[in-house]
Amino acid sequence: MDDKKNSEIRQVLEHFKDIKDIPHKTMEEFCTRKKFEVILPDDFVDYRFQREYDQKLAAMYPEILKALAEWKYIPEFLSEAESKKRSDKNDDIRMAIIEVMEEHAIPYTMMNISAEKLGNEVQQLIVQAGLTISNKTVDVFMQLAIKQFGEKPNSKNVGEFIQKVYDEALKKRKNTEEKVKKAPKQEPKGSLPEPEPKKK
Repeated sequence: MDDKKNSEIRQVLEHFKDIKDIPHKTMEEFCTRKKFEVILPDDFVDYRFQREYDQKLAAMYPEILKALAEWKYIPEFLSEAESKKRSDKNDDIRMAIIEVMEEHAIPYTMMNISAEKLGNEVQQLIVQAGLTISNKTVDVFMQLAIKQFGEKPNSKNVGEFIQKVYDEALKKRKNTEEKVKKAPKQEPKGSLPEPEPKKK
């Protein structure tokens, strides 16, 4: 739906906001006078429902997010007792969200859709934040790679660089092992000298 159509619907909803049942002829006269596309009765009912639903969601979201602020992360190695305590507290948040939705009179037929809509929006924000950070990291590595190769990295120069790093690490390891083999054995500090053999 384009901006022009949206604007027309908003003006019609505002004009008839206090009227419950609107005769089609009245709607047609108003739309014609305003040079709007005529809105059919069934469509008007849907538009009015959507506006009221949107208003409820807009008022409800801040309260749900406030409840979510009490959510506690459960670390992997937390004790079983503390994990259960946090899990129970987190489940209380679920009940708090249900109460908020009921207080705002969200229709039961729209409960699941409303919760899914908010959940998806919050999830998308968090996922997009992670992607943004990841992309920044890639940009940094790209700049470092350009300094290293003097050009944008490709499979050939990256592969050669990785092989070079691997070969140097392997060579350094072998040199270290050789030095350890050639080094004279030393008695550990604090060790007792070996006893002299008994004279016969």
